[in-house]
Amino acid sequence: MSEKCELCEQLEDEKCILHCEKDDWKDEKIILKFWEKISEKIDKINSVKDDYPEFEDEAEKNNFEFLKYEFNNVIFPNFIKNAQPFYELQREINLSFNQCYFKGDTDFRDLMKPSNITFNECHFYKDLKIVNQNFQNLFLFENCRVYEDATFQNIIFKGTSSFIDTIFDKNIKFIHSKFESLALFNNLKFNKLYLDNTFFKDETSFLNMKNEDGEKLTSSNIANRETARIIKYSFEKQANIIESNKFYALEMDKEEESLFWKENPKDKLIFKAHKIFSNHSQDWLLTLNWIIIFGFISALLSFFLMQNDDAKYIHFTIPIISLLLVFLGYFSLLILKINVTVFQTLPFLMYSLYISLTNDIFLNHFATTFNPFFIMKNGANITFPELLIKLIIAYLIYQFIISIRQNTRRQ
Repeated sequence: MSEKCELCEQLEDEKCILHCEKDDWKDEKIILKFWEKISEKIDKINSVKDDYPEFEDEAEKNNFEFLKYEFNNVIFPNFIKNAQPFYELQREINLSFNQCYFKGDTDFRDLMKPSNITFNECHFYKDLKIVNQNFQNLFLFENCRVYEDATFQNIIFKGTSSFIDTIFDKNIKFIHSKFESLALFNNLKFNKLYLDNTFFKDETSFLNMKNEDGEKLTSSNIANRETARIIKYSFEKQANIIESNKFYALEMDKEEESLFWKENPKDKLIFKAHKIFSNHSQDWLLTLNWIIIFGFISALLSFFLMQNDDAKYIHFTIPIISLLLVFLGYFSLLILKINVTVFQTLPFLMYSLYISLTNDIFLNHFATTFNPFFIMKNGANITFPELLIKLIIAYLIYQFIISIRQNTRRQ
């Protein structure tokens, strides 16, 4: 049994009505008793009128016992229909929920005169909604876990707000909200983040955000381009270019998802190519792998085109084998979500194929033909497949330089 508190009412089995685990919260009598005890505290707060003290500073005011309403290890029933006592507050109050459990849907809507609000190590088992609020001071939502959707709508955070180390197993939405002071989202974990008409006026920190499994974010964790853009811009204001670039890539992913082949084939092709070959100029290692792959294809084509007519059949088999390897690389990117370990084996496969067919173990011919401008510079004939591959290599080299520059430029 939890430690007794001033709000506890002891039942026949000596278990606290606020703290005990109930098998069935549908018992109306139990729920009424639960909220009656909370209403008693609200009435006590509202009764403080004429003897309301004057405070010398904000810290003294925050420590005044009549303005505190703390819940420690309290197990809440369904919150939507039975939380009326909170709406009857007539004074500014510091609400604090520590290690509390919200078993049903939780809806903080139109709270009267909220001041400092703290949720620490709380668990929300159903949907959480905090709507139509104007938080004058601190809003702390730290080390919590929400197992269903969480929605913050029409909120003004005038003081510091923090969601540090909180896990949202499903969706977290900020809709028509404004953060006027410091906002912290460090170590936040979520399935999908949605920012809609949400503005940040002061410094914001989105460092080390991950998905609900603790892995790096992908486009599936970001609801739309606007969400990625807001976070990207926040890092840009802090001159954190590396983190900004990560969300730039996610922003481009969301833009590509919004394009359709029938309506915008040109733009769709460009975005798709940037994603496949360089992850929007963010992954130099990915680009380097593609350069090596197409370099070997170019060398193989050049080598067998120099052979006699008896080897003509190879002119068809080499491109086919090479294209199959390229498609394998593409599908490893697409289906396996850029599985680097799988994709990095392709250059070694190409090398094995190359030396088995050419005996060029030291890559002398490869080095000669790798330069995309080598044949044209020497005035030799060039076939269309060779020209196409060399143009691709030139494009990849450009992407490689941009990717290196993006991730090493001075912050």
